[in-house]
Amino acid sequence: MKQVPASQNNQPVIGLFREHRDIETFVFKAAHYKQAYHELIDRINELGGYVAILMGQSTHKGNGVFTKHWVQVHDGSGYRFEKRGRIKVDMLYVKDFFDVPEGDRLLQVNTLAFRQLCSDKHAAYQLLEDFHPKSRLVYTVAESKEAFDDIPGTHIVVKTLYGNSGTGVYVGPKNEFSVTKYGKDFPWQVQEYVETERGIPGIATGRHDFRVVLKNGEPVIATLRTPPDGEYKSNIGYGGETCLIDRSNIPEALVQLSRQIDARLSSLGSERFYSADFGLTENGWVLFEVNALPGTLDRARGEEAIYYQETLAAFLVDIAKRERRKQ
Repeated sequence: MKQVPASQNNQPVIGLFREHRDIETFVFKAAHYKQAYHELIDRINELGGYVAILMGQSTHKGNGVFTKHWVQVHDGSGYRFEKRGRIKVDMLYVKDFFDVPEGDRLLQVNTLAFRQLCSDKHAAYQLLEDFHPKSRLVYTVAESKEAFDDIPGTHIVVKTLYGNSGTGVYVGPKNEFSVTKYGKDFPWQVQEYVETERGIPGIATGRHDFRVVLKNGEPVIATLRTPPDGEYKSNIGYGGETCLIDRSNIPEALVQLSRQIDARLSSLGSERFYSADFGLTENGWVLFEVNALPGTLDRARGEEAIYYQETLAAFLVDIAKRERRKQ
């Protein structure tokens, strides 16, 4: 059934900022990613929200007003996105780079300041140093050698400040690191390597990366990511495997740590939906990274994914309804 524009029925409007580029059509990376978006938007609609899909920084005219938007329509044979005109959103869920002028009154889930911090690995380290392995920012080869000597252990982690999915990351023995082979421009973040080979009791038996999605500091779901035998990187692109973990199985010590970390981040925005990567060491949990743009999950992945989708939809609708009542 064709959706009714929000202006005709006073629905709370959730702006989903999908693309920074000013384009007319958009594509999804994979079929399951596309399906997850369709399902999420359907669930928001069922909860009484109106999803305005937004593309193009230039379409924002301030305080939540956009010159054009798209809505998802299911016409019986499948989904399509129908272009519509000007709209004022009650809140914005940002899934790409989005700038906003100082003083703008648009409420965002994950503000610009929050997203900038999460995207810069060393800026995040400076704010959350108490929870991270020891790190140093280096600008030259000489400084990197000093950092290698200063940071304890036989292994090391070297990262570019920006990037994800394991790109620009070296993990391994210090004596096998090659500046030429690494080939990345400075600055680098040089970080202490922490061993997680002891696993997580009842969850993992060896090296791991434990990603927790957080809604204002409260765990929603976790993903266990494990590297191939003898390797260090757990990213899928490097042969890693993933497994969804129900929120009830997230260790209580990690739940408490997540809340402490979120308390540090709360000054960067009142509404936050993000992920944090952890590892369990012989000395307890440590934080690896925070990510302001967690992915979506389609319902075919099971009960954990359904709960994730339901929680995100309800979170966005509740915020939009609250903002609409203020008007």
